[in-house]
Amino acid sequence: APPPAAVPVATSGAQGATTAAPGGKPANVAPRDPAIRRVRPCVQDAACEHALFDLNRYYQKLRRKMPAHSAATLVRAQRAWVAFRDATAPLVGEEGRVDLIGARIATMKRLSETAGNQ
Repeated sequence: APPPAAVPVATSGAQGATTAAPGGKPANVAPRDPAIRRVRPCVQDAACEHALFDLNRYYQKLRRKMPAHSAATLVRAQRAWVAFRDATAPLVGEEGRVDLIGARIATMKRLSETAGNQ
């Protein structure tokens, strides 16, 4: 089977999209829990945009280094991480979101250093 198409690992508009939550209510409606904050989309946050640029760069570098049979696994893992980031951002705020992206960049760097060494 051909390798999966490149996944947009980190889109800057992911936080701004309106999606239906369970029960048919929009997911980006301000929650009642005061601990959960409304987070601006990454396109409105320069630090987030910069972090996403770096993340996408390291992701593409890792994709090029990984064996072809591992590409689908990497794509699935990255999609799951993007879902985690988007679900976690309202809890950690904008600074925390940049920290999440930074941690993922560190993971991509480590994986890139060892990819194909087996």
